[in-house]
Amino acid sequence: MRSLLAALLLASIASPAMAQAIRDTLADAVASAIDSNPTLMAERKTRAVADKTLEQAKAQLRPQVGLSGNFGTQYLEFGRTFSTPSGNFPLHGRQERATVGLEARQTIFNGGALNAQRDQARAGVDAAQAQLIGAEQELMLAVVTAFVDVRRAEEEVSIRETNVSSLKQQVQAAKDRFDAGDVTRTDVAQAEARQAGAESDFAASKAERAAARATYEQIIGRPPIQLAEPPPAPQLPGTVDEAISIARGSNPALAAARAQETAAEKGIGV
Repeated sequence: MRSLLAALLLASIASPAMAQAIRDTLADAVASAIDSNPTLMAERKTRAVADKTLEQAKAQLRPQVGLSGNFGTQYLEFGRTFSTPSGNFPLHGRQERATVGLEARQTIFNGGALNAQRDQARAGVDAAQAQLIGAEQELMLAVVTAFVDVRRAEEEVSIRETNVSSLKQQVQAAKDRFDAGDVTRTDVAQAEARQAGAESDFAASKAERAAARATYEQIIGRPPIQLAEPPPAPQLPGTVDEAISIARGSNPALAAARAQETAAEKGIGV
C-alpha cells in the first residue's frame, strides 16, 4: 500500500505546478483520507493496544522489584518510672520507628506459561498489523473508486449538457423547416421527444454526479475540487496463477487469520 501511495505522490509531483494549484490529484485524495478516516484511526488504536499488551507480557518475564517503607511515632507518659543502667523503665516520652523493605523477584520456571503469553501477545501484534494494512488497502480502493466515479460523473454531465444543447438546435431547425413547409409536424414532435429524453438523461446524470460527490466527501473528508487526471494503474500480474500466489503470500486478511491461529495455539500453551 505504501509503495502505491508513493507512486501516486510522485505522479502528483510530476504534474505541472499550475495544475497542482487548481486541481486535486489522486495522491491528495489518498493523503486526506488516510489522515482523517475514522475506520483507519480505530485500527491504529487497536494496533497500539496490541503493542502495549506485548510489552506487558514481556514485563512478566523480567525481574520485579518492590520497595516499601513505614514510619511511626508515639508519645508515652507514665506517672512514675524507675532508673536502670539502660535507661528509664518503662520508657516514656516520644518514640519513633521507621522500617524500609526492598524485595526483588525473578521467575525461574513456571511451566512455559509466561513465554506462551508473550508469544500470544506477539501474534496479536501481527494480527493487528495485518488488519491495519487491510483497512488501508480497502480505504485506498474506496478512494480510487470515489475519485474515478466523480470524474466519470462530471464527464457524463458535460456530455449530456452538450447533447441537450445540440438537440435544442435541432428542434429549432425542425420548427423553422416546418414553417417553410419542408417537414411535417410529426418530424417536429420527434425532435422535441428526443430533446425531452436528453433533458431527462441530463437530469439523471446530475443526480448521479451529486451522489458521487457526496460519496467522495464521505470517504476523503472534503468535497472534490477540479479532480486531475489520475496516474496510470499499477501493472497487473502476468497470469491468474501469479496473482493467486501473490495473494496467498501477502493478502492481509490471510496474514491476520494466520496470526490469530498462532495466538489461539499460544493461548492453549498459556
